[in-house]
Amino acid sequence: MIDFDKIPDIDIPAEDAQWLTCFTEGDGWLTYDSTNDKFMVGYEQKDPQVLKSIRTLLSPWSKGSMFPVSWGGWRLQYSAKYFTYGLMQLFSRHVITAHWSKLLNTPKHEPTYPGIAGFWDAEGHSSPSTADNVHMYLAIYFGQKEREVLDDIKALLRAGSVSVLTKSGTVVNIKGRTVVVDGDTHHLCVTTKVNSPLISALLQYSHDTVRKQKLLANIKEVEKWPTTLKAIKEFIRQRDVKNDEV
Repeated sequence: MIDFDKIPDIDIPAEDAQWLTCFTEGDGWLTYDSTNDKFMVGYEQKDPQVLKSIRTLLSPWSKGSMFPVSWGGWRLQYSAKYFTYGLMQLFSRHVITAHWSKLLNTPKHEPTYPGIAGFWDAEGHSSPSTADNVHMYLAIYFGQKEREVLDDIKALLRAGSVSVLTKSGTVVNIKGRTVVVDGDTHHLCVTTKVNSPLISALLQYSHDTVRKQKLLANIKEVEKWPTTLKAIKEFIRQRDVKNDEV
């Protein structure tokens, strides 16, 4: 029997709550331990930095347990019975995927920019893009099995395209484990300018310093690209000459 008075109110800023919820949806897990009648929430990452950020954020209520795992990464796990109920209550206020909405038996919500940053920290990356070989932009990618949430993010941003990244049945290596993909996985690609609201949000709300540093490096790469057509042609000519010399 649950003593509801023991469930903590995990009172963190709304932006952090949205980020954490969507990071959990993107790269976390929720399981039920029937032996001890409790839920467990956990994460695995190659770089422990973002897990340390989560641990710091939640430390007033629980430190959880953090340890290395066999594939070379790190796991952060919360298993204190009433704390995990508090986490689930927190997630229920911000969840945006159909899968986690079903897990928590709660309606899903519209994406927010802090939440998008959480998804990007979990399953995203960035790169310079010269699709037309004339202008350079930033390409921001989000990966996810569930297409619906990517369509929702696309609707908020009013930009991007969603496509199948990995077909169902494909054999892939995930965190040191060979896995056969069950169902298609998708990615959303958003091509944007360096001063767009999306880039501002990722720089402001991302908790993953490695991913953010890569984004800043890509921004510098884009900013080197000339803006006038004449200058672009000369830039491309000089680049091609250097490539021929190599």
